[in-house]
Amino acid sequence: HQQGGAQSQRLGQLAQDQEQTAGELREIQEAIQAGLAALRALENMDSDLSSAEHWGIWDIAGGGIMATFAKHGCLDEAQDSAYEARRALSRFRTELADVSEDQVPQVELGDFALFADYFFDGLFADLFVQSRIQDARNQVVHVIRRVEQLIARLRRERETLEEKEGQLDWERERLLTAQIRAKENQQAEFQGAAHAGSYQMGEDQQ
Repeated sequence: HQQGGAQSQRLGQLAQDQEQTAGELREIQEAIQAGLAALRALENMDSDLSSAEHWGIWDIAGGGIMATFAKHGCLDEAQDSAYEARRALSRFRTELADVSEDQVPQVELGDFALFADYFFDGLFADLFVQSRIQDARNQVVHVIRRVEQLIARLRRERETLEEKEGQLDWERERLLTAQIRAKENQQAEFQGAAHAGSYQMGEDQQ
């Protein structure tokens, strides 16, 4: 009876541990999904800045009004991408706070229109804007690397929790099987004793 009570108590503790582990896994998965969304937004931003940088080089080399328009178009898209990236990073920061003390860096993108006005277009302005584009790309690449590191760490933590979950499931199944066998043995012993009692009564009556 003491063994059965200890098993029941352990099963209760296992149920609590399983519930806690499942909750931690959900939070880890939510953080990973938010991180992947932030990563996609940052990669889009980097792609737009890369296009702007390409057109900027052509613009400096004398690509004419077509290169200037293309560069400005890419910069407008980069501004939109920056907004999406900041929003995605903010969500990632919130989800990550539930499972880790790690920090998510911010990404800033200045208003290129202030420095790239068509009315002041010239070599100095073009070089200045090109420098700003390169600085922004460097910053975005740095944040991308950091987000990738955080996602990799979260995935390792998820694997650890999944292993723990598997161990808890295995122990629970083992204890439940032991309880079932113990009950079957008790029933067999009871039936055996009852059968022996009936046989003895028959002998006595004879």
